[in-house]
This record gives sequence, C-alpha cells and structure tokens, in this order.
Amino acid sequence: MGSVVWLKQSLADQASFGDAERNALARIFYVIAIVVFASLVLGTFNNLFSDWARFPFAIPAAAVIIGALIAAARLGHLRVASILLPPVTLATVAHVLWTRDGLHDNGVLSLAGVLVIGGVLLTRRAMIIFTIATLTVLLGVGYAEIAGLLQNRLSEFTDVRHLVGVCLVLVVIAITARVIAESLFMSLRQAQEKSAALEESQQRLARMIDASPESITITTLDDGVFIEANPACEQLYGYKREELMGRSAVELGFWTDPEDRRTFIADLRRHGVVEAREVRLRRRNGELREALASGALIELEGRQLMLFQAVDVTERRRAEHLLEESEARLAKMIEASPEAITIGSLEDGKFIEANPACEQLTGYTREELIGRSPVELGFWPDPEERGRFISDLRRDQVVHGRELRLRRKGGELRTILASAAIIDFKGRKFILFQAVDITERKSAEKALSEHEVMLRELSAHHDSVREGERAHIAREIHDELGQALTALRMDLSVLGIKFGEADPRIREQVQELKGRVDAIVQVVRDVATALRPAALDLGIVPGLEWLVEEFQKRNGIHCTVSVAESDIALGEARSIVLFRIVQESLTNVSRHSGARNVEILLDHDAERIRLDVEDDGVGFDVEAARSKKTFGLLGIQERVIMLRGELSIASAPGRGTRVSVSMPIA
Repeated sequence: MGSVVWLKQSLADQASFGDAERNALARIFYVIAIVVFASLVLGTFNNLFSDWARFPFAIPAAAVIIGALIAAARLGHLRVASILLPPVTLATVAHVLWTRDGLHDNGVLSLAGVLVIGGVLLTRRAMIIFTIATLTVLLGVGYAEIAGLLQNRLSEFTDVRHLVGVCLVLVVIAITARVIAESLFMSLRQAQEKSAALEESQQRLARMIDASPESITITTLDDGVFIEANPACEQLYGYKREELMGRSAVELGFWTDPEDRRTFIADLRRHGVVEAREVRLRRRNGELREALASGALIELEGRQLMLFQAVDVTERRRAEHLLEESEARLAKMIEASPEAITIGSLEDGKFIEANPACEQLTGYTREELIGRSPVELGFWPDPEERGRFISDLRRDQVVHGRELRLRRKGGELRTILASAAIIDFKGRKFILFQAVDITERKSAEKALSEHEVMLRELSAHHDSVREGERAHIAREIHDELGQALTALRMDLSVLGIKFGEADPRIREQVQELKGRVDAIVQVVRDVATALRPAALDLGIVPGLEWLVEEFQKRNGIHCTVSVAESDIALGEARSIVLFRIVQESLTNVSRHSGARNVEILLDHDAERIRLDVEDDGVGFDVEAARSKKTFGLLGIQERVIMLRGELSIASAPGRGTRVSVSMPIA
C-alpha cells in the first residue's frame, strides 16, 4: 500500500516539471537506462560461461524489464519509466548481493550506482524512501554475512564497522546525488522561466509593434536596408512589407532631403537616440507627408541597427494650421464686433481678454480691465443678480439673452442684453461674455409702450364717446323725429276725417301720405336701433338675442345663442364690447364664410366671462388675414386689450372659424 502512495506522489511531483525538466529528464533517463541495460547485457554474457548453478537469472530479467521501460518512455510514459527504473535496478542488485557477491567490491559500488540513479530520477521524498530501502538491503545482506547465513569469498571481512562505514558513504552519495540533481533541475527551471519570459516579452513586443499605429521599422544603420516593418509602415509609405525587405530608404527615396537623413543618423550615432523630430517623407505615389520621427540604436545578433518610428502628422499639422487661421479670424471678429466681448477666469472672474466694444461699454481701457474682475471693478450693482447669473451659467454651461444692469466706470447704470458660455482654453475653464448696450432701446421701448397705452386709452375714449353719441343720436331720432312723425300722422288723420268725406281724392292722398309716414317711422326706428339697440339697455343677453334674430331674418343663416343659466351682471362698457364683437363676427360670417350654421356661447365664472362665436364656413388663413391688417379684426383685438381681456381666433381653410374672447367681469 505504501509503494502505491509513493508511486502516486512521485507521479504528482513529476507532473510539475516544466518542458525543460522533462527534456533533461528524458535525456538522463535514456543515458542511464541504456548504460544499465548494456551493463546487464554484458553481465549476462559474462556469466554464461560460469557456473550455471550460481547463474544470476535476475540480471537478464532486469535487462528485459529495463528494455521494456525504455520502450514505454519512447511511447510517452517517461515519468512512469523514470520512477520504476531505480527500484528495478535496486531489486536486481539486491538479488545479486544476496545470492553471490555480498557487501564487498562490486556489491558496494552497485549500491552506490543505484543511489546515484535514484537521486537523479526520483523526487526528494521518493529518494528518501528509496535510500531507506537501499540501506535496508545493505543492512540485511550485511547481517546475513555477519550471522553466517551468507558466505562468499569476502564475507569474513564483514563486520559492524564495515556496515556503518558503507552506510555513511551511501547516505553521503545519496544526498550528494539528490542535491546535484535538484541544482541541475533548478537551473533548468530558472533557465526555462527566463526563456519563457523572454519569449513572452518578445511576443508582446512583436504584437505591440504590429498593432502600433506608428510606423516602426528596423533598418541597417549605414545604408538603411529594411529588416523589419509593421503594417502601419505600409500605410505610411504605400509599400507592402515584402516590397520593403532588402531595400533601403535611400533607394526608395523616402527622405525628401538627404541632408535631413544624414543629420538624423549623425545625431543617432552621437546620442544613441533621437526623439520627436519633424521630417518630410515621400510616399510611393510621390505624395509628401509630414512625420514626427524618433530613432534608437539597437543590437541584434551582434549587429548595430536602427529602430525607426514615424507618426504621420500631416493632417494634424493641417488641422493646427486651420485652427490657427480660425483663431486669427475669431480674434479679428471679436476685435471688430460691435458687441462687448470679454474672456474671464471661471474661478475668480479676472479678465484675460476684452475687445474695443467692451471699452466703450464699461468706460475702462483694455489695460485697466486685464487682470481685474467684474466684482473688483463694481460692474454688478446687484450682487444677487450676479449670483443668479453665475449659478445658471455653472449649471447650464450657457446663458442666452438675459437683461442685466451694468455700472460703468463713472457710476452710470446701463441696461445690457448679456449672453455667456463656459469654454475650455489650454486646460482651464473660462467665461466668454457678450453684452449689448440696450439702454436706449429700452427707453424707446418704454416710450413706445406708454404711447401705445395712450393710443389705446384714446381709442377707448373715442369708442366710448362714439357709443355715447350713438345712444344720444338714437334717442334724439327716436324721441324728437319719432314724435314729429307721429304728430304728422295724427294731423293727416284729422285732415282725412275733415275733408275726406267731401272729396274722395283727398282721402286717398291722405292714406298714401300716412303710408309714407309709417315707412319713414320704420326707417327712423331701424336707424335708431342700428345706432343703439334698445334691447341692449336690458342687458347683454337680450341684446344678443335681438341681434341673432335680426341676423337670421336678413341672411337666412341658422344661428343659436347658448347662455349660462345664472344671471350675468356685466357693466355697460363690457356689454357694448361683447355686443360689437358678436356684431362684427356675424357681419364677417354673412359676407365671407358661406356658413349654414352659427353658434354663440356665452359663459362665465366668478371672475371672468367667455364668449365664443363659431361657424361651419369655409374658414381662412389667420396669419394672412392679420398681415393684411384688416380693421375688423384689429378693432376687435383693441377692444379686448383695453378691457384686459384675451382674444383668440382659430380658423383654417375648409374648417370653419372660431372667435373666442375672455375678459374679467369687472
């Protein structure tokens, strides 16, 4: 059972050997096995002519076994064969010692050889077990000789001192053999590790060179003949790798200026390395490319070579040139801009650039601005306004069109329209600030707004006066002219009664005149109603109902009025405005819409009243109508604005029209 465990442990230990150890172990095994096999074969032939009664049959048997182990090793079972060879050899030697030779001369030498074989082929633990087994064989044979159980020609010289001495010698041999074997395998392991690390490093380097975006070549130093080139080199020069090998850079005309190459090589010889030098190289098609070249001297197989790296920077240089031109144009644009433009640090706000328009706006010269901050110069009259501006800028990275107040050098406050953005410049954050002085514009806008208010108030006053005049004229017509016509009709009636009986022609003329007077009375009533409907005096709802009834009579278009159930307590001014809006809308419906149905909705809540007039007519383009500045729509809009209301007109060709008004009740 112990031998099986020993065998498994030996196999496990041997499995940890590297390739170099296996190769060395294979060579050593074959040498030892062949030598032992040859020795056994020679021993067999030597003993063929001796006494057959004492013929050591273990020797040819061992030769056969060792031959089988050699065959097994050739078939791939080297570890098993290496483990089994020392025990087989020990068993053979033990048999020979026990049956014939004893512990003298060849016997002791054989044991020493067996220990050397075990020390080379076995692991440390297996070697300890093997050494104990060898010493056991030694002591067993020695005891047999001392006890007289085994007799040969030298057995009489065997004693305890002899056994102890031989044991010590064998132990030393075993230790020495194992130490030498371990040193050998350790050296092989270290050499293998170094070789593997070197190979891995070379492979990584080769992969890095192949994957590098930089053109990398290895050439001879004197004539520049290519020895190696990576794929990036093919892209840079336009030649395939096979076309480069064995040819020189001079032959292919890569260097546009031979003096550049001579200078590069001379500096490389002098310093051993050249870093990031700008050169011009010629491609296969004759195109010139700007490159950033580096070189280093390397030794390969005893030859001094040049490792040459080049990065195509043509596009980069072109981009840099375009960027420089763009920056120059931008600088000119900033300089010539009518807007005040500054660039300041995001951390402390100190100016690093300011254009002439900024000088005009702030009252400071450029020299006075550079190196100082807006806070230091007192530009912000309201610190909270500045805090909000900077906070929004930090959060959104940009602020557009914000009105701010700015204090000039003399203390004058100006209104500006400011925009700002955070920009990156040379790895730092800056604020690009633009401002336009809109003080005069704001003053003009204020004056214009006041003028518009005055015009609206004048228009409202005009409308109010006009409505008053209409009401007055309507009353005058109704009262004065109506009464006069009524009196005239009464007089005609009296005249007919007095003279009609006597003269039938007078009676007929009186009847005709009375008819004409009635027609004139109706005209007077229509004119008075048109100027100011009497129903409007009763409220907005009766006024709208009367208007709708008259509209249907004149135009034959179906029209409905929907009113909220609750009473609408509305002032006279708002009632008149809503009435006129409905009147104007119905006029537009009759003239332009071609509608068959009109719906009027009047609703309100505690604070606002809403009016909707909707038809199913042909509709129109609202924007186009507004651009024509039609006075009907403009009049409606102005009336609503004066009462702090809102007007919306929704219409599209073929989809009818909806006019909506919303205004406060009071």
